[in-house]
Amino acid sequence: MDYGFVNCDSMEEEHQLLEMYQDLLFHHLCFKHLTRDALLQQLHETCIQGRLLELVENTYSQQDPTSIYLSRIRSKPHLLKNPYPLPSQA
Repeated sequence: MDYGFVNCDSMEEEHQLLEMYQDLLFHHLCFKHLTRDALLQQLHETCIQGRLLELVENTYSQQDPTSIYLSRIRSKPHLLKNPYPLPSQA
């Protein structure tokens, strides 16, 4: 799983993506009351379904619509693109 890091063109983009994931995990732990393991499993399943952008947009639209991370991802949605789901998983 690359969670979009393979799409980064610079260290700055990698850092921004990492910050966004840290903040996203914080939001899910605080507002959805999931355990750490359940949250990581949900993130993994979302990734292999090819729905990372959807997860990020839904989380921030509901919890923090003015989030800098939401605006960054909306300006660079390619960062959350990945080859999933694979044809055999679709």
